[in-house]
Amino acid sequence: MENAKIIKRIGYISLAIGVLTLLIFHNYPESWIFKPFVQDTYANFSFELLSISATILLINYLYENKEIENNKKRLIRELGSEDKGFTSRALKEIKELGYLTDGSLNGIDLSKANLEGLDFSNACLENTIFNNALLNKAIFKYANLKNTSFLNAELRESNFENAIFDKTVLKNSNLY
Repeated sequence: MENAKIIKRIGYISLAIGVLTLLIFHNYPESWIFKPFVQDTYANFSFELLSISATILLINYLYENKEIENNKKRLIRELGSEDKGFTSRALKEIKELGYLTDGSLNGIDLSKANLEGLDFSNACLENTIFNNALLNKAIFKYANLKNTSFLNAELRESNFENAIFDKTVLKNSNLY
């Protein structure tokens, strides 16, 4: 991410130089010895710098968005892990980034994931699949669990206080 900051700075610096060049050399003195050179080149130079900086900033913006999307996919993949360390760390980051409540987890497959004791309060988990998942002592307070499948899931001592259940499948799940 440090490289992205450097690239962004280069883009803004070239943008500033392009604008300054355009403004400064637009009103060059008539008696200047370099008048013919400046007259022929300042506008081209300024606009080239402006177009280069716009390109740098656009590419950097697209790169940053791609990195954010890749990070989100990685976290969701780790949340579906059978390793409790991966799942707890992934859920912590998902919460910090706001993905738990923004719908990013809708429709994901967390089958066989070890999510024991994790807190999914206020989560938006529509159409999510928790088949054969370990969810003992998990917390789903105020979670949106519409069309969610908990087929054969272990849900002992889990808290579903004020959770939204609509067409939720709990077939063969162990709730106590």
